[in-house]
Amino acid sequence: MACGALMAGCAGTSVGASSGATASSSAPSTEDLAIAHRPEDLSQCTPPAGAALSDIASVVDWINAMPKPLTLACFVASLPRPITYNATQSNFSAQPSIGRHNPRIFVKVDKLWLSFVPQEGASRLEDPTTGEEILTWDPDNIQLLELSYEVDTNRQFQQTLKAELGFPVLAALPYSAPYSKVAMNTNRTGSLCGDCHGSETIVDFVDEYPVFRSTMLRNAASQEISHGYLVNQYLTCDPAINTGYTDENYEWYRCQMLEAFFGQGQMIWESFKEDIAVFR
Repeated sequence: MACGALMAGCAGTSVGASSGATASSSAPSTEDLAIAHRPEDLSQCTPPAGAALSDIASVVDWINAMPKPLTLACFVASLPRPITYNATQSNFSAQPSIGRHNPRIFVKVDKLWLSFVPQEGASRLEDPTTGEEILTWDPDNIQLLELSYEVDTNRQFQQTLKAELGFPVLAALPYSAPYSKVAMNTNRTGSLCGDCHGSETIVDFVDEYPVFRSTMLRNAASQEISHGYLVNQYLTCDPAINTGYTDENYEWYRCQMLEAFFGQGQMIWESFKEDIAVFR
C-alpha cells in the first residue's frame, strides 16, 4: 500500500495548475505544463514582498504573489531562509523517494510542513503508434508539493490537516486548491491519506471540498538521510551524468531542484519530534 509518511497529501489526482482564482473546468494543456521540463533562471525566484508562511492558506497567498507560470523549483528557491528540514528514504509512500539520493524532503515552518522530492519518477507508457511500452520521465507533467499543518487535539499522537498542490501553477489559485486535489478512497468515505494515517476526520470545508485531519506520521530514524550526504549530492550533481532510470538524461532537473533547495541560503537539519507516530 502506498502511503504518505509524515505529511500525506496523498498524491492522488493532483493537477495543480488552476486557471484562475476560482475553480475552472478547463484543464491545462501539455504545452502549458511543459514549462517545468526545461531549465530556468532561479535568481528571479525570490520571496514575495510582505508575504509570510504560517499555514496552508498562506502557501496559496505566497504562490499567488509570485510570477506565473510558477514551477516547483522556483517555489522552493523562494522559501525563506534559514530552512529547517529533514529528509527520508520512503519508498512506500504516495510521494516516494527515488533512491537514497532523491529522498523526500520535509520543510518545517513552525506548524506548517511542505514536502517534495528532487527528482520526478518514470512510468512505462504505451507508444500510441508502435504499441511498445516506453519508460517515460514525469509522464503526467506534474510536480507534487504535499502540505500539512499541525493542529492541537487531545489525541496521543500529533494530528495534521492534509493538502497538496501540483506544479507548475499557471494562474492564481483559490484557497480551496490545496484540498481539491486530495484523492478520495475507492468508497469515497474518506481520503487515501486515511488508509495509513489513522483517526481521519473531516474538520472543515473550503468551498465544497473537505478538509481532512489525521495522525501525523514519520519514518523510522534509520530511514533519515543526513544533511552531509545531501549537501554532497548537491555539490556533486552533474547534469551530464544520468542517475535516473530512463535512457534520456533528466539530471538537469535534479540538479536544479537541489540548487533551488540547498543553494539559496542557510539550512538547519532537524530530527522529527517524538510525539509523531512512526510509520510501520
